[in-house]
Amino acid sequence: AYERSQIADALVPETFKKGDVIVRQDEPGDKFYIVEDGQLYATKGSERVMDYKSGDYFGELALLKNQPRAASVIVESAEAKVLCMTRLSFSKMLGPLQSLLARQASTYK
Repeated sequence: AYERSQIADALVPETFKKGDVIVRQDEPGDKFYIVEDGQLYATKGSERVMDYKSGDYFGELALLKNQPRAASVIVESAEAKVLCMTRLSFSKMLGPLQSLLARQASTYK
């Protein structure tokens, strides 16, 4: 329960509108995101490569690999609510999960 409350304290809610670009391909990444509500999609160049809904997450690649954003993530629904976590909190809280996240990341296009 203590770990869960620490993670909850580290997550900051943000709201975006349709068409907003939450992360932009090739820019540095300093946050991890969890979709709380709404629909989003990822693009690489002009190709749509992934769809996101409530419960999905993104932004971990830039933090895990310390690389620029691999894709842009854009809001498709009228509004989207996400929970975000800074790089520092991500590293502290999710350290033990990083190998699991890296394994999942290997399945991305």
